[in-house]
Amino acid sequence: VLGLLGSEPRAAWVLAGVAAFSGVLASVPGAVLTGLQRWRDATLAGLVTGGLGTVATVLVLVLGGRISAMFAVEAGMLLLVLVWTGILARRSLSAVSTGLEPAPRLRSRSLRFAAYSSLSGVLYLIVWRRSEFFFLNHYSSDSEIAFYSIAFALVTAVVRLPSAMGQVLAPAVATLVGAGEHERIRRGFSRA
Repeated sequence: VLGLLGSEPRAAWVLAGVAAFSGVLASVPGAVLTGLQRWRDATLAGLVTGGLGTVATVLVLVLGGRISAMFAVEAGMLLLVLVWTGILARRSLSAVSTGLEPAPRLRSRSLRFAAYSSLSGVLYLIVWRRSEFFFLNHYSSDSEIAFYSIAFALVTAVVRLPSAMGQVLAPAVATLVGAGEHERIRRGFSRA
């Protein structure tokens, strides 16, 4: 919206919007894969596109690209993640079930959980969806933004492994809790 209303650099704002929109949409098939415990599929798409995106961002900046080029790389990678995980999630869902049954009690509990976790979602959007560029655009030069972006890409790559581990553990623990297997959780936790 900012880009379409004329904020400069216009292309950067439009591409940042495409990246943010794609990233939010990509969380849906990613959550489906994680919920179905298809961790390898969910993680592989993020790791591959994150790695490619980091290399592409560095190359674009080394070759003289500016902030618009950097956001073009990010938008492209997030669109790729959306398509990739969308295809994987659709295949995984069709293999699991052909029909859905309403579960009113589960729905109300899920909505309550979603309400509580919305705060962390907002924080995630502010920090990890690159909203700091609002401030950097105003207070920093293009070269300072480029240096910041390279450091951000490297930190993001390092964070992928613990993040992937969390995505694997959370659904497994939830499944064990749902099955009433509390002793298996204790044993797993002590081994970890």
